[in-house]
Amino acid sequence: MRIASDDSVSGGWGISIRRVLYDWHMETVSVRLEKSGRILIPAAIRRELSLKEGSELLLRLSDAGLQISTRGQALDRVRARLRKYVPEGRVLSQELLDERREEAAREDAPLIPEKQP
Repeated sequence: MRIASDDSVSGGWGISIRRVLYDWHMETVSVRLEKSGRILIPAAIRRELSLKEGSELLLRLSDAGLQISTRGQALDRVRARLRKYVPEGRVLSQELLDERREEAAREDAPLIPEKQP
């Protein structure tokens, strides 16, 4: 069974499954905690999220439980939350650069104007 999805389908633990859900059970997967405290993320999910050995994941404990996400997914969530406060077409990074340049120009300007002879 193949179910088309949008780019933001999320599993119960914050694992975002993009493009296509390959089977209904992909959204919730049961894993066991090893004695060492490790869990194994199934290969199908690792492939879907492009996770490789050494990939950094973020763990977040909330009232909903343990959430696992990639750094990219966490940044996407933050950007989506902030986007509603920034009007479309406004580029905050450019505004910050412009402000810093103006501040630097003010700091470089002489405090007392030089007298012209």
